[in-house]
Amino acid sequence: MGLFLAVLLLTLPSCAGDFDGSKPLICAVIDIVECGPGGECQKVSPETVNVPRFVRLNFEEKQIQATQPDGGVRK
Repeated sequence: MGLFLAVLLLTLPSCAGDFDGSKPLICAVIDIVECGPGGECQKVSPETVNVPRFVRLNFEEKQIQATQPDGGVRK
């Protein structure tokens, strides 16, 4: 979950624009870099590390929703 939040926080500046918190945001996870204890890093797909491809942020309801590959929603 920590990796997911770190990736999410890194993507927020790129999708912020003219934002006042009154409308939900939809962010897409594009690149994930997974690093091992030895410092070796590699690009992996979101599905490989069980991270959803799309995340919906609803600031008014204080909710984060993530889409699942089967079309479901995870809260």
